[in-house]
Amino acid sequence: MRNLFLLLKIHFDEELRVSVFLHEKNPLKKMGFVLKNLVLFCMMVAIVSISSRLGCQMVASGLGEAIPVIGYVIGSLVTLVATILKINEILAGKSDAEYLMSLPMGTFLHVICIFLRLYVWNTILVAMVNIPMILAYRDGGLASPDFWTSWMIGLFLTCLPVTGIAALVGTVLALCLVTLRKSNLVQSIIILGVLAIAGFLLLNMLYSAGNVLQNAGNVQDVIGAITTNFKVGRFYQKGVIMHSAGTFFLFIVYSCVWFLFFLFLLSMSYQEVILALRAPKSFAEYNFGVQMQSDVKTAIARRTWDQWLQSRSYMASTMIGPLYAVLISGFLFLTKGSGLREVLTNTGVSSYFAIPMFLCMLIGMGCNTYCGLSMEGKRHWVMETIPVDSREICKQKIIMNLWITEPVAIICGVMLSITFRTPIMISLCYVLLPAIYAVASAVWGMWIDTRHADYSMDTESQVLRQSISFYLGWLPGVLLPLLLGVAMLLM
Repeated sequence: MRNLFLLLKIHFDEELRVSVFLHEKNPLKKMGFVLKNLVLFCMMVAIVSISSRLGCQMVASGLGEAIPVIGYVIGSLVTLVATILKINEILAGKSDAEYLMSLPMGTFLHVICIFLRLYVWNTILVAMVNIPMILAYRDGGLASPDFWTSWMIGLFLTCLPVTGIAALVGTVLALCLVTLRKSNLVQSIIILGVLAIAGFLLLNMLYSAGNVLQNAGNVQDVIGAITTNFKVGRFYQKGVIMHSAGTFFLFIVYSCVWFLFFLFLLSMSYQEVILALRAPKSFAEYNFGVQMQSDVKTAIARRTWDQWLQSRSYMASTMIGPLYAVLISGFLFLTKGSGLREVLTNTGVSSYFAIPMFLCMLIGMGCNTYCGLSMEGKRHWVMETIPVDSREICKQKIIMNLWITEPVAIICGVMLSITFRTPIMISLCYVLLPAIYAVASAVWGMWIDTRHADYSMDTESQVLRQSISFYLGWLPGVLLPLLLGVAMLLM
């Protein structure tokens, strides 16, 4: 047990960077750590507030009985995204992996720490989404006295099956692609494909539930539509909510079996997996010849694109927002608005302007300049020693970001304006606002990172989600349009 607690302490310190904070001499950087925790707390408050508001709206509209199963579906989707984004980084992205394996401890303890880390983080995310909705469920008088015990068990089991399946698939995929020269690129594309499929299934489920309501269906029909499209949700609804003892037992077994199966499987092959992921993957035969010269801009642009494309999580993390912008806009375009056009017409003109704000939020999620310099890590000396103006490097990083976000902003704006049949002036806002915001977010992120670049981060996930640039560059670019969009809907 002493070794286990030691490893948990190391993982805890790596996740929260406690030692870095305690031994940091620069008071400005110490203030940065405090600011990061403050912003993280504000993010949690915002998520809890949105979930609470959603739960209250569902109770008021007569859909309160569907809150538990909808919370389970959302929690499973959040777990899927979080696990897919973290598993490759946790297994092979840490610089101290060899050091940890050299300690006189069994590999089973290392695997236990990895899964405890995944479980705790995913359960916190699930709780932040589900607890406020369930409190609204209780306030609506829908919770029976024997509901709470089974629901608490279900809450702690929500992330287990998806975490196990996603971690297993992610690890097997990484091992299958490990010998490819561009394995990280292929894996990022597959991850984005999985996230796109999951998003489409969720949109289709919501669309089916909306059709049920439009056809004068009741809340039970909505629950039936959700559980039909989500098989595990059927076990949850019957076992946890309807208190079917047999189904509840099957739900527990199904939830635990995938998690425990991969824990056992990885504990048997942890060293081989780590060595396979971190050992040299391919060898190339070089021939002497005349080296072709290229101009400075082309060389910097090629290096910038290669760094983004060959990353473990940099590309996948910054492409989620644009991916879902295209997916949601395309889905609304094909389904002719899914009934939202009538809702916007009834709620007033201001609600029309909430749509481009939400699109700006997704475009802001695609900003990758906020960590463009920090991502250099231990190779930042390359950028500092080459005889090139640093402004040219920043310019190429901004241009790369715009090549990704600008087409998405314009295409999605056009599809949404056609979908909602907006007047010409509002249609221009649908296209111009996201296009301008793509430029503004890219420039803002680059400006922040030039002043707060941090080369001390060990992994890409730390740079992407724990750096000062994240809290000052990426996060405001996402929260600002989100808050404006919510305010316009409530006006």
